[in-house]
Amino acid sequence: KNYLIFDFGASNGRSAVARFDGDRFDIEVTHRFNNIPVYAAGTLHWVILRLYSELMIGIQSSVKKYKDITSMALDTWGADFGFIDSNGKLISNPVHYRDEKRKVDADSLYKIISREELFELTGATIIPIFDLFHLYSLKLQNAPEFVNGDRFLTIPDIFNYFLTGRVYNEYTRITTSVMYNQKEGKWEDRIFDRLDLPRNIFP
Repeated sequence: KNYLIFDFGASNGRSAVARFDGDRFDIEVTHRFNNIPVYAAGTLHWVILRLYSELMIGIQSSVKKYKDITSMALDTWGADFGFIDSNGKLISNPVHYRDEKRKVDADSLYKIISREELFELTGATIIPIFDLFHLYSLKLQNAPEFVNGDRFLTIPDIFNYFLTGRVYNEYTRITTSVMYNQKEGKWEDRIFDRLDLPRNIFP
């Protein structure tokens, strides 16, 4: 059987077909691409639609060589997200986790919930590159994507949404969001309540 795999890294990505003969996998890379963020108007962005076009090229290259693909899966780096509006459209390019503004509001967040308490609630690594910190900054800025966002989707689940139209956040990715309680297996409402974040946008 042939399995199509996409690996999106913070600087480059690839598609590969893993061929399984019942004993072992042989993996062949079918497409490689760069992942270069763009600094515009004072913010560092991921160019999400170009990355999606690379995903489509990877699918086409793989299917051309391997006619019988059994399934497809993808992963990305473990931070960042975007918003879908009520019409099902992506509102803006997701912001890069190395964008300097993300760190600015971390201190004010820690005054509401300490690092220690965040760790107790989530079991996640508590550093400002992760989703909670950027989401809180967008709230403080009254940012248009925060105000108009109907659904919060992590980066890999934006790609899944583009491919399938289905709105989900995959479990392993949200464990790095600093918003998911890994002990209880659910989004952590105490964080949403304390930071006044809208619970209904998190599928």
